Amino acid sequence: MKRILILVDFSEYSEEALKVAAQITRKNGSILKHSCFSHKKRDERA
Repeated sequence: MKRILILVDFSEYSEEALKVAAQITRKNGSILKHSCFSHKKRDERA
């Protein structure tokens, strides 16, 4: 595994997934890439 892609929506589940992915990258020297997004619809954003 060379790259791990994680989607972050700021929920507790994605936070835990990010921690696990970081542990995996430390163990095998992979590259961690992440993408953030919001649950709000485009017209609800300030």
